Amino acid sequence: AGPVSQGINDWEKLWPLAEIDHRAGAGLSAKLRRDIATGHAMTPDAYRLLLHRRDEMRTLLVALSDEFDGCITLAAPGPAAPLPAAAAVAPAPGPAPVGSDFLRPQAS
Repeated sequence: AGPVSQGINDWEKLWPLAEIDHRAGAGLSAKLRRDIATGHAMTPDAYRLLLHRRDEMRTLLVALSDEFDGCITLAAPGPAAPLPAAAAVAPAPGPAPVGSDFLRPQAS
């Protein structure tokens, strides 16, 4: 599901963010600029294929509802790493992501 969602998001980021990237891209994060570039490289047919794949996955998930109340997964393969001593004294603004980059999207 992760690559399908990311591809859809990359395409859909074009409308609110591509012009900002064009005019003042240095103010955007490197990841966001890569996502926008990936969206630019996609074709409308590739986007439609991702939407179709997402619909297929949703259909499969709904089919499970007759047998299961929900799907639960882990957000990490183990406990979160301890904060460095410096972060405990002066934490960075905003929460830092914890868990696994591989598991976190499925758990959200």
